[in-house]
Amino acid sequence: MNDEPVAWNYNGPNNAPNTITFNNVNSDWVMQITADKKIIVNEDIEVSDAAQAVLDALQLLLLKAHPANLTDEEILEVFESPFHPNTTGKINDEVIAFARAILKKAQEK
Repeated sequence: MNDEPVAWNYNGPNNAPNTITFNNVNSDWVMQITADKKIIVNEDIEVSDAAQAVLDALQLLLLKAHPANLTDEEILEVFESPFHPNTTGKINDEVIAFARAILKKAQEK
């Protein structure tokens, strides 16, 4: 069995910003994941049907929004942490609404 890696991640100086490039053992690029979350396979690479199915599934996961939900109790726990000492019992609906607005905005990005 050959223990050489099939591909590895390399973010060298010639890569676009925020792009992950996977190279083969000859240092030729095989696949990239771009800053806009697109999977690109080098046109010189033959992709089997099984590999294409995996790439398609990964592409869906990369582009899918992953909602973050916090309960009121979790929001209060963060607010009452060392970042905001002596606030126990002073939390109101406005703080929870503000935290939810931040989460919603983050999910939109």
